[in-house]
Amino acid sequence: MDSKRFLRLRENALRSLEKAIRESKVDKDMIEILEIINKEKNLFTTSSCSGRIVIIEVPYPGAKPGAKFLGKWHEKISKEDIYEALKGASKGYIMFMVHPPIIHVVASDQDSAERILKIGLSSGFKNSGMRAFRGKIVVELRSTERMDVLIGKDGKLMVSEEYLEIMRELANLMLEKGKKKLDIFKKNIERKLAK
Repeated sequence: MDSKRFLRLRENALRSLEKAIRESKVDKDMIEILEIINKEKNLFTTSSCSGRIVIIEVPYPGAKPGAKFLGKWHEKISKEDIYEALKGASKGYIMFMVHPPIIHVVASDQDSAERILKIGLSSGFKNSGMRAFRGKIVVELRSTERMDVLIGKDGKLMVSEEYLEIMRELANLMLEKGKKKLDIFKKNIERKLAK
């Protein structure tokens, strides 16, 4: 990608990030990580998530159109959180999900992209990769803590209370594991990007 286009895209992305931070639309535990990456002149971040637990209602598993979030949390959840979210269910498949931490980084050149990718992989972001997209080199740093489980349909819970409690416990453990990887990644980028 030519340097003028990269600089223009970078300026726009940083402006959008500043606005999103002001409007509290960025996960708090991601802000410092994004700021460290964005200090590098050959990199900038686009979208990110520190990991989340979701209960969603969908017309069919994997569908985005018609999907309705019943609950979305970036921290550990309680039994009460789950049952409060389920009150909003009405029609469709009810999915209990855990999404891992994810960070998208655009690089000006392949060397910069490989450098951030290596830091991500060495920090435990094993589902990471790099691709060219519309003339941009995009690195996706993604961890492995993911779960998608069908728990009900048309407003009716189809699993036992005990099973749901095991799901909650596992989801909280997975979320915590992802947050620990973010801490490792932060320490690694502070140390390795400064070189």
